[in-house]
Amino acid sequence: VPHTTVEEEDGEIRLLVIRAQGLLGRVTAEFRTVSLTAFSPEDYQNVAGTLEFQPGERYKYISINITDNSIPELEKSFKVELLNLEGGVCEFLVRAGDE
Repeated sequence: VPHTTVEEEDGEIRLLVIRAQGLLGRVTAEFRTVSLTAFSPEDYQNVAGTLEFQPGERYKYISINITDNSIPELEKSFKVELLNLEGGVCEFLVRAGDE
């Protein structure tokens, strides 16, 4: 599972989502943040939504605001889940005589 580190003072993180396995058809993917040891809104702002890749589109970003405060803290974490992927194109080759 990919991971990245961000400092509170950065204020925001932009996560790159890359569409793989072809660019044909429309693809959608829902996303949401999930607290682990970091919690919203004290440490970051929860986000949820849907990414929509049009045919030929490969890249999308998910932006998450990070809460900066003056309290020194240990490292905290949350995750972003991709859910309910739909769409794309599947191609099948059927030769004459195949059943």
